[in-house]
Amino acid sequence: MIELNINASSLRNSSCLLHWFRTIGEGYCEPIFSDKIVYGIAVHKFLDVMYQSGDMALAKEEALKVFRQKKASDAKSEHMSDERHFMWTCFDVWNNYAAVDTEFQIALKPDGKPATEVTFSIPFHRDDTVNVNLCGTIDKIGKFQGGCFAIGDWKSTSTPLYRAQQYLDDYDMKSQLRFYLLSLKLMNRFFPDSQLGKIGENRIGAFIDGIFIGQKPSDLKIKRSAVFQFPQYDLDSFEQSLLKRIKQLSSALADGTIGLKEGIVMNTCEMRYSKCSFYTVCRSNNPQLEEMLLKRNFIKKTYDPLHRDL
Repeated sequence: MIELNINASSLRNSSCLLHWFRTIGEGYCEPIFSDKIVYGIAVHKFLDVMYQSGDMALAKEEALKVFRQKKASDAKSEHMSDERHFMWTCFDVWNNYAAVDTEFQIALKPDGKPATEVTFSIPFHRDDTVNVNLCGTIDKIGKFQGGCFAIGDWKSTSTPLYRAQQYLDDYDMKSQLRFYLLSLKLMNRFFPDSQLGKIGENRIGAFIDGIFIGQKPSDLKIKRSAVFQFPQYDLDSFEQSLLKRIKQLSSALADGTIGLKEGIVMNTCEMRYSKCSFYTVCRSNNPQLEEMLLKRNFIKKTYDPLHRDL
């Protein structure tokens, strides 16, 4: 029996079962993150500490621990490795947006703390080959003034401001928000007395708070998307599609076809902004060389979305 933890981020790799399993099953990951990813993770850390404690000095300290880790820098985006640029973003987002947001009220967890960085792990599918849990961390859960419950997700991006609205609108057809809303519905189905289960019985919206980062700190803009509300039949379709793909993964593991390079058929070896992480490995077309490249170019650890090292 193979234990698998699936989060929303992993779904972008699911068009190729080999890529997906190398990530969530075998635990291969690149040794260091890019400067853009580290920047975004560190902003999340700052905001969460501020929501939880209100202690600016502590939030700065914890965020810089994340920001100062070794990362892959890009000469075209040197500002993403600039500590002063990063701290400007943190202070600006908190002081001029998060702390003064009167439209969206963060809910309180049973322990009385704000419902930010809320984690979940839900049993989803089990057969003779795999035991699958849906896992994740929701940036913030709350309720709009006079409106519905909603989940909010912070997104740090270098997308130019003139494309901001299109960037936000595109989340209407991405998996992440549906994954979170489905998880709340599943919490209501399996754990109806839990706080997330009780929220899951309601009509729930989802939105993105986009942090649009420019080369100069003063270029920073924050913009909220529409509040997306997916009808039940949409979430049912998403659940069925996800279950179908998981069963295909299980079947490939059971019959030994997991090594098929589906990405070539699906044209996902080269993705929108970069090549697949395992592009060079698969291109070698030599099983022995593939193993050598995996050992040389990647580190290996259990894929646990709730307890991943930054």
